[in-house]
Amino acid sequence: MKNVTPLKSDSSSGESLFSAWGCFIGILLGLVATLVIGRWYSNAIAAGITGYIIGALIDRSRR
Repeated sequence: MKNVTPLKSDSSSGESLFSAWGCFIGILLGLVATLVIGRWYSNAIAAGITGYIIGALIDRSRR
C-alpha cells in the first residue's frame, strides 16, 4: 500500500479570511456612506463591491 498524505486545506482558510475582510470593510463603508449621503441602497452596492476588491487585495498581499 502507498503512503497517502492528505492535501492541505490552506485555500479554505484563505477564502474565509478574504470573505471576512471584504464583508467587514464593505459594512463599514456602507455605514459611513449612509450617514454621509443618506441613500442606503446605492451605497450598499458600491460598498459591497469596494469591500470585495479591498478584501481581494488584502488576501493577495498576504500570500
